[in-house]
Amino acid sequence: MRTVVIEVMGLVPELLFGNETLGGAAALLERAAYGLLDEQLPLDPWLHRAVFRNGADAGTLGRYGLVDRLDRSTTVIGIPEAPPNRLAEALGGRGARTIESPDADDARGDPVILVAELAAALEETKDFLIEDRGDLVHLRDQGLAQLQALHPAFMDDDDDALAAVLEGYAALDAGIATLARIMREDDRLLLVSSTGVQLSQGVFRLNDWLRREGYLVLKSEPAVDTKLEGAGVDWSASRAVALGWPDGRIYLNVAGRDGQGIVPAAEAAALRAEIAGKLERLVDDEGTPIQGQVTRPEEAFDDLAGVAPDLLVAVEEHSIVVDDGIGPADGAIFRTHDPCLSASASGSFLLLAPGSILEGEIPAARLQDLLPTLCDLAGVAAPAGVSGRSLLDGLTGEGGRDRSADEEAAQRRLRGLGYL
Repeated sequence: MRTVVIEVMGLVPELLFGNETLGGAAALLERAAYGLLDEQLPLDPWLHRAVFRNGADAGTLGRYGLVDRLDRSTTVIGIPEAPPNRLAEALGGRGARTIESPDADDARGDPVILVAELAAALEETKDFLIEDRGDLVHLRDQGLAQLQALHPAFMDDDDDALAAVLEGYAALDAGIATLARIMREDDRLLLVSSTGVQLSQGVFRLNDWLRREGYLVLKSEPAVDTKLEGAGVDWSASRAVALGWPDGRIYLNVAGRDGQGIVPAAEAAALRAEIAGKLERLVDDEGTPIQGQVTRPEEAFDDLAGVAPDLLVAVEEHSIVVDDGIGPADGAIFRTHDPCLSASASGSFLLLAPGSILEGEIPAARLQDLLPTLCDLAGVAAPAGVSGRSLLDGLTGEGGRDRSADEEAAQRRLRGLGYL
């Protein structure tokens, strides 16, 4: 039994499955399982790759962003060590192959090369199956996202931009149709995109807002925009700071928990509720509510390993993303920029598993559920550390997991944040 994984960054499902000029992937909907993925926080496509490969959410992995706090000393910010690849560990069997697209250094700015690289990667995936080189082939494509970034106007139905982007979708569609045609009866094919894309034309400066509200204090006024690690934070007076893009993570500076903490532990929960309430009621410079979406991490994750944030912040207004830069005090909290693309929460998947009961639309699937599902279909045990559950469980009546009823786990997560 072999597994084929096509992991695409920034897929727009409507362009692949709803385009009448294609049809290869759309034809599989009649015999495959498919659906939109539940929102995966934070909205970091690179982090989502680790979530998918390990079958565990960001909290369980203890990874909350590409750039993150590395410990509770307050000041150590960097790129954490990459987590293991449990996908290959579980399903590699006779051998595993990872194919990156594009793999050419000069491909990023050239639409023709990006499309050609995707087509070549799909051809290499086909050869892997035909020559039976192993049990797992994993194609990881960034080229489609890069192609879309070169032509953001496709989101506004600009004909020329849409035509250019559809060249990439045509290559993907043709490749998937070919792979489905040559699969054995016991092979499995998964197409997954952890996020979609959205058109962004503005930013909400979260750290600048924390400064304005008196939660974040600097030792000196910056002359130009800078990042948190270079801003000269006065930790003796700061109660909260933020990291992240295109959504934000707020960290309280709690005494006894953080290296230079000043917020008494007994007051941390109230401070968190205060900040969350202000963000949820926030309006832009014209008085329009920005629909701030504030999530408590103990409600979003299965566990809280590593240095977990105290709040996760996104903006439901799709033209605005969150930014963690810090600028002069007279700078705007809301800023506009030329249209560009950023990640959105609309991830999606298609799983072709002939002979299984997995067919039709499956609601509320999570990214971390896909690895244990592939393991279940292959008849192998899910690796240790997996927090997702097989999608087969919900179809066979084997019970589910109710996090809201798991009081012990909720208490453990709150203790991890220092609130209990």
